[in-house]
Amino acid sequence: MNTFNLLGDIVQDDSQKWFESDIVPAMVIGWLAKQDGDVEININSLGGSVTGGLAIANAIKGYGKGKVTANILGVAASMASVVACAADEIKMGKGAFMMVHNPWTIAMGDANDIRKEAEVLDKMKDAIIGFYQSKFSIPAMELAKLMDDETWIEDKDCELYGLAASPLEEEIRAAAKCDTRLMFAHAPEAAAAYYAHKDAAPAPAPADPPPKSPAPTDWEARFKGLQAAKDKELAEMSAKYKADLAAMKERHEAALAEAQAAHKAELDTISQKCADAEKALAEAKANAEQLAARCATAEKDLASKGEQLDRLNKAHALLTGGVLSPGEGTDPETEYQNALSAAKSPEQREAIRKARRAKAKK
Repeated sequence: MNTFNLLGDIVQDDSQKWFESDIVPAMVIGWLAKQDGDVEININSLGGSVTGGLAIANAIKGYGKGKVTANILGVAASMASVVACAADEIKMGKGAFMMVHNPWTIAMGDANDIRKEAEVLDKMKDAIIGFYQSKFSIPAMELAKLMDDETWIEDKDCELYGLAASPLEEEIRAAAKCDTRLMFAHAPEAAAAYYAHKDAAPAPAPADPPPKSPAPTDWEARFKGLQAAKDKELAEMSAKYKADLAAMKERHEAALAEAQAAHKAELDTISQKCADAEKALAEAKANAEQLAARCATAEKDLASKGEQLDRLNKAHALLTGGVLSPGEGTDPETEYQNALSAAKSPEQREAIRKARRAKAKK
C-alpha cells in the first residue's frame, strides 16, 4: 500500500518552509493525484498552518480512488489532528497522542482589526469541528469544550472521548525529523518527554507487542469522573444562568417601576396644566361677559347722551335763530310755545310750526 509520511510541521507554501520535514499542501495534493487505490498517511506532527491543514484535509476528503487510513505514530496535534480526522480510518500507535485545541493567531491593529481577527478564528474553529464530528461521537458543544481546554487524547483513552480509532497493529518504522518545540499549555509529561529533543529516531519494534487496553474498571472510573465533572459544570452553569435571570428580572422590574412612576408624574403634570387652563378659560369667559355688559351699558349711555346732544343742538339753533331767548326752559312743549310767542312775524311762527311737524314725523 502506498504511504505518505507527514512527519513535520504543516506550512502554507514553500516560502514558509524552515525545515526539510515541513509539509506544504502541494506535496500531499500532488502525491494523492498520482495514487490509485487504498493509501496510508503516517502522521507525527505538531500541526501548523490552519489554512494549510484545511487544504490537506479537504484533499484527503476528496480522494475517491480508495480508502485513506491515517496512522498516528507519535502525535497528531493541532491541525495534524484535523488531517487525521479527514481520513476514512484512524489508527493510533502505542502511547500515541491526538491533541485538539482552539486555533490561534498573532494580531495587531485597532479594535476593529482585533475583532475581525477574532471572528475569523471563530469561523476556523467551526470548520475544524466539522472535520472532528466525522470521527468523534460526542456533540459539537463538547468538542468545542475539548478544544477550549487543549485536550490530549492518548491511544488508550479514545473510547473515553468518543474518538473512533483502532490500535496500530503493525509497527511502522519511519525516521522523522521535525521541529518539536512543544509550545502547548497542557501537554502530558509523556508527550513532552517523547519530544524533548529535536531528532526523533524510530522506536524499535517489540518482539511480540501484546495489545493492552484499560481495564473495564479503569475506563469506567474515568468515564464516571468525566461525567461527574460535566454534571458539576452543568450545575454551575445552571446556577449562574438562574442568578443572571433573577438579576435581569429584578433590573427589569425596577426599570418598569421607575418608568411607571415617571409616566404617572408626567400625567399628573399634564392634568394640572389642563385644570389650570380650564380655570383660566372660565375666568376669561367671565371677564368677557362683564366686558359685554359694560359695553351694553356704555351703548345705552351713549344713546342717551346723543339724544341730549340733539336737543341741545336744536335749542342752540333756536337761540341762534332768535326763536328762543337765553335762560328759557328746555322742555320741548314749553320751548315750542315760547318760540311761537317770541316770533316777531307770521312767517317766523309758520317756520316754527313746520319744524315741529317735521320733528313729529320723525
